[in-house]
Amino acid sequence: MDWRNRVFTGSWMLTLWLLPWQSRWFFPVELAGWPWEQGTWSIVLSMFPMFFSILWIWIFCKPTLITHKRKSIGIAILFVISVFATRGNPLAIQAISFWWFSCFLLASFAWSLMRKNITKEEVMWIFFLTLIPHALLGIWQYADQFVFPSTWLGMASQDPRMLGVSVVEHGKYRLLRAYGGFPHPNIFGGWLAIGLLNALLLSRVVRKKYQAIGLAFGSALLMMALILTYSRSSWIAFGVGFVWFIGWNIWKKNTFSSFFWAVCISIILSGAIVSISQRSHVFSRFQTETRLEKRSISERVTSLKDAGTLFLQRPYFGFGPNAEMLGLVSTEKTKAPLQPPHTIFVLFVLDFGLIGSLIFIWIIVRLKFTFYDNICFPFIIACVILGLFDHYLWSYWSGRCLLMIICLFCFLPRRQKLEEG
Repeated sequence: MDWRNRVFTGSWMLTLWLLPWQSRWFFPVELAGWPWEQGTWSIVLSMFPMFFSILWIWIFCKPTLITHKRKSIGIAILFVISVFATRGNPLAIQAISFWWFSCFLLASFAWSLMRKNITKEEVMWIFFLTLIPHALLGIWQYADQFVFPSTWLGMASQDPRMLGVSVVEHGKYRLLRAYGGFPHPNIFGGWLAIGLLNALLLSRVVRKKYQAIGLAFGSALLMMALILTYSRSSWIAFGVGFVWFIGWNIWKKNTFSSFFWAVCISIILSGAIVSISQRSHVFSRFQTETRLEKRSISERVTSLKDAGTLFLQRPYFGFGPNAEMLGLVSTEKTKAPLQPPHTIFVLFVLDFGLIGSLIFIWIIVRLKFTFYDNICFPFIIACVILGLFDHYLWSYWSGRCLLMIICLFCFLPRRQKLEEG
């Protein structure tokens, strides 16, 4: 490996290590009297090595021709539609500009890794290791019932006694949900769910005992932290992906190694121990008669009703990505922050309208994907479930980063043939 490859390897690995951390410089924006994250321009720490990796490829690798010109034209049309949809509103322009900038940056970084033939296994191992500190941090936060503020780590103070903090209510007390280094427990849970599915895939390719032991212990930490996020969508996403993975291998009559069973048993036992010890809190997440659960359901129903109102305002071209809430803004401060619909599929239609949605469907149909079923489908299923019940994969930088990771798992080449066939 020459010095150029070493520099590139160091930069893309550093990018993946920094992706989960939310250290950033940002320029706050308010909407209806509340902070508006979707319209906030942020310079995230992980962008620096990411940009360096992209630039390094452009300088030292021969450029490749665009092989999907028609699809590129379709994306350009979507961009023009979103610019047109802003109608010159400065807040809308700010929201869509950061969305497009971050999507372009993440797509370019993914392209850089594919350009250098970085393998799935390399990305999977780093992704798994990056989640270990967050799992430990989340467990500590739950035990301490406090999230300490850190500008360097990109974490805000979270105290369960304060309003606006994500908690589980049980009886007369409020229990802090685990945040890790993420802005919300649901986002943390989504990363952990994908991380656990990733660990199951890695257990199929490890050949050394120390790697299997590390996977087993690390998976146990991730599973414990996942339970403590109390993120129902993440629980469902991992559960369905896990069942699919096992079922597919049984149907294909594939054999399971002792390393796989070690990781699998570690996940099941750690999840069972934490769930049983915290069963009253876990059950409270499914009791719709409690105050917080009623409020959660009410907010989601209201956001879907608002989606219908917004769609009727601009059915053809939408509002532009991340600018849909501007259609609900009033001159007075609202009692609570405005929330987009908690599903990315509705958000896409609101942001690009019917015309943009049809163009996007055309782009997807025209693309020819090569999937390795047992590798990709658990991640795709989990991604669909996360997108069906929450919006962060579309709305937030940390969610778009997770979506990029899932795409890398699907499309990067493999170092060796897995056993599942």
